Amino acid sequence: MSEYRWLDVEDDAALTPAEVVVSRDALESRSRAVLGEVLTTQRLITFGARGLSLSSEHEHHALDLQKWGHTLGSAVAVMLPPDPQRDTPAQQRQRRQYRQQLLRAQATWPDLAATTDSAFLICLDNVPPELGLPEQLYTSHSEANLVDYSGFNALLRLLIKTVSPTTAPAWMKSGKSLEEMLTTILAETFKNTHDHARHELSGAALPVSVRAIFARHYDVRTIQATFEGAKKPSPALRFAHHFLPDPKQKRQGGHASPPPRVGGVIELSVLDSGPGMAAKWLKRSEGVPVQEQLEATLACFAKGRTTTAMPGRGFGLAKVLQALRDLHGFISVRTNELHVFRQFALYGDRAHVELADGQRIPEEKLFDWQFDLKPSATQRSAVRGTVVSFLLPMGVE
Repeated sequence: MSEYRWLDVEDDAALTPAEVVVSRDALESRSRAVLGEVLTTQRLITFGARGLSLSSEHEHHALDLQKWGHTLGSAVAVMLPPDPQRDTPAQQRQRRQYRQQLLRAQATWPDLAATTDSAFLICLDNVPPELGLPEQLYTSHSEANLVDYSGFNALLRLLIKTVSPTTAPAWMKSGKSLEEMLTTILAETFKNTHDHARHELSGAALPVSVRAIFARHYDVRTIQATFEGAKKPSPALRFAHHFLPDPKQKRQGGHASPPPRVGGVIELSVLDSGPGMAAKWLKRSEGVPVQEQLEATLACFAKGRTTTAMPGRGFGLAKVLQALRDLHGFISVRTNELHVFRQFALYGDRAHVELADGQRIPEEKLFDWQFDLKPSATQRSAVRGTVVSFLLPMGVE
């Protein structure tokens, strides 16, 4: 599938395909990796916003959208505008009808009778709100009625219940308070897309505005198979693989409590097609050094940087990292020419500060995706929008 190199999220080459055509097989194969589905979808948005053609096994004329696929990437691909030079009027009409069908189907989510390891809700801001704004996120499909904290709490529980065989993270030192932190993290991350990702830097509404919440559960077999097949495991895959039981490891003596058993890793991601976190903060996107992009992205997480009225707004990166530390979790941010992360499993004790009372808390730092603990960021190929992802190890049934 060399013709789909532009979909490879670990490929740093600045690629501009002559024509943007994608098959469902290419999307599905690239969506198997940990975080693969949301990062591949971001590539779709980056290159396909001006026109994207869909194909099935390279037979564009035989495309059957009912068999197109059920991944986030396949759904977003349908939401993107068709290529007017390649797609016939009949194909464009078929695409519009199927897009409406997909958006209407969100009204019945979740179907808890379905057996699936992923779930998502898509907002499409450039269509009538009764189609583009799902009620799970916007009461009465109204742009002015973003759901409150309790709505996000209910949504978080539904997402986990829908995709995961267990509903509790493996590490739950603080019980209810950690659920509250997770709810606030999800709410704040999505609110950021509402406040900052629906318009261009000029203030004009985006001609195609896609925002989504995505959840996926990776069981231990999936993680093991993906790890064995990876040429170079990503930080996210290495993090997930860390929790797999090692049959060669013997239990050490002593009285320390053994760590909890992990049945898999859950992903919670928020995606948008806006200008990007760094560009929005700096109000420019061209010629910005990557280190300045990193500083701007960290500033976006600072307390109080939101305009939507909701109790508890401005959670702040410091508290996000504290919550992830307690959960042995992971955060990834891919935006503009930047990809950074932080995790609390393999080297969770790095980059902490000690307060006056002796308490140690995580320093507000995110590390380079390519070189792990490198203090400065590596410039990546430019992408559209922002993907913020969280990974949490989950307990066993």
